[in-house]
Amino acid sequence: MTEKEFNIRFLSDVSGLSVPNIRIWEKRYKVLRPKRTSTNIRKYSKDDLHKIVLLKYLVDSCYRIGKISSKSLADLRLMVKNELVDESYYHYELKVMISYLLEQTYTAFENYLEERLTDLSPTDFVMFSLEPLLHLLKVMESLKDENDYFSRFVANKIMQTMLALTYRMSKGISKNMEILILQSDDNFIPARLSIVNYLATLKRYRTDIVLHKVHKPFIESLKQRIKPDIVYTEFNEKQTSREISEYLSILELSFPLSRIIVSGKRMSSVWKDIPNKIYYARSFENLIRSL
Repeated sequence: MTEKEFNIRFLSDVSGLSVPNIRIWEKRYKVLRPKRTSTNIRKYSKDDLHKIVLLKYLVDSCYRIGKISSKSLADLRLMVKNELVDESYYHYELKVMISYLLEQTYTAFENYLEERLTDLSPTDFVMFSLEPLLHLLKVMESLKDENDYFSRFVANKIMQTMLALTYRMSKGISKNMEILILQSDDNFIPARLSIVNYLATLKRYRTDIVLHKVHKPFIESLKQRIKPDIVYTEFNEKQTSREISEYLSILELSFPLSRIIVSGKRMSSVWKDIPNKIYYARSFENLIRSL
């Protein structure tokens, strides 16, 4: 079987490390040794992908890249696993979920997730434990070679739990306002959208959520049927600045009286180009406050 190969943009998208920084680490610290095609394009292996994800996590945890650049993949995995378990500033609930996932006790993870979400302070749990967990899934996926679908599997577990719990909870809540939540990515499991859906229901919104990528005809059909107070979407894939701006302009034209809120990984590099009336939630805390 041919080994998977990835370009540098893919490594950047998965790890969160910019392309220039990957090149600097590669040239200065020799952390990666990509193959070259006949046209001199870098091609990276799955081990390269795992290594850059783990290195990025450790550098974010205050390790110096010069001190850890020569570590083997096995050594990096051990270091990251120890950090995940021992990280002092992680909330207790986050540590418990990390422990369940590292031990692959998924039923215990799901039960704990639902228990915490039905607690007296679910918003704090979501903000300080569940949402940070989503950012760690790719790191945890890189701890083993056979973990290729780990992050998607866990994200899907979270999404299913959130949707089921929100459905049950919404039956006994009177709704004051309405929010439309739209999926704007092709291949990204919308676990975060399901979390927003849950939090909006807690705040007594009537929620309309679409969990597949929507296009202009679908949006135009919605504007004839609903008049939401808020429209929320996020961009996490490789959309260009122009594509994102055009998409948001369609939302503005379709829902001129709605407050449009946008978030997602792609927004950090393109937010300056979006229409002025669009609210960009830079952090999850800002997003919760904007609801």
